[in-house]
Amino acid sequence: WAGMSPQLLDTGWAAAVPLAAWPTGAAPGLPRGGLAVAPWPPPPLPPVSDELRARLEALEAQRCAHLQTEGALERQLQQLRAELATTEAAAGRAASLEAQLERQEAEWRTRLEALEATNAAERERHVETQRRHQEVGSELGAVRGELLELQAALGSEQRLREEAAAECQRLGAEVQQLQDTQRGHAEAAAEGRRAQSQLERLQQEALRWQGDLTAERDRAQAELQRSRDAQRKHDAAATELER
Repeated sequence: WAGMSPQLLDTGWAAAVPLAAWPTGAAPGLPRGGLAVAPWPPPPLPPVSDELRARLEALEAQRCAHLQTEGALERQLQQLRAELATTEAAAGRAASLEAQLERQEAEWRTRLEALEATNAAERERHVETQRRHQEVGSELGAVRGELLELQAALGSEQRLREEAAAECQRLGAEVQQLQDTQRGHAEAAAEGRRAQSQLERLQQEALRWQGDLTAERDRAQAELQRSRDAQRKHDAAATELER
């Protein structure tokens, strides 16, 4: 059976060839058991049948289709791996952005608490300044009343002038102190307004950052969902191919 293809052997074609057609003895002119000089020429092969040719072509087409399917699946698998890597990178970026947002929120919370404490201290200072202003005003009114009483009670003009000059100096010092207090109150009010403006600007920045990070996290979750859907499709295609 040397020289015959396995397909011809599987189809049973060789069984149809009579045994008498095949050489079984030694070559003519040589004694039995001697060394043959030339092999016996094989009989001519019959033509391949149409059925066998069709089966061979079908097998070849099936093999080509299988190779094409394997190539397509391999390309799809590589694409899914690339998408999975992209999704994992996006998930890593989302986690990093979330950590950054938490740090920013902690920093803004600390700054907000500090600004609130500063505003509370400024309000207390403002209240204290107003109270002292009222006290100074009351004291100034009392001093003026005492000055009038002294002017009416004192008979000596020189003594009255000296006492009035001393009282005027004291009142001038108190007025100067009151003016300094009023300037400090104005500066405290301006500082409070600046702190309030800075607080509002920080709150707006926090809201903008939170919106950007929320949008980035939503995009990362959408990419992860698309990757999972593609993986499920790939698993379904692989299962269908195995069937």
